[in-house]
Amino acid sequence: MAVFTGKPPDLGESSIPGVRVFVVEHMDALARTLQRCLDSGLTLHGEKNELFVPKALVLGVVLSKDGRQVNPSKVDAILRWGHPTGVPELRSFLGM
Repeated sequence: MAVFTGKPPDLGESSIPGVRVFVVEHMDALARTLQRCLDSGLTLHGEKNELFVPKALVLGVVLSKDGRQVNPSKVDAILRWGHPTGVPELRSFLGM
């Protein structure tokens, strides 16, 4: 399939050294990965893939330009749990 072949699109000049090189290398790695999927007969469904998004949820972790963060929905119950005011509440929180 010719979609993933050829030179990456012109990305312009970046004011940050190394960013353009990183983006081109990343695009090449993505093209190679997609080509391997194609060569091995793997089917990728568009609605299950997220490419070029500012934030993505991967294996319960939120990935963004700011780095990795815990998925807020996974820790929401713990954050809403009040501070234990006594030994019985502490034991309950710890599962004892």
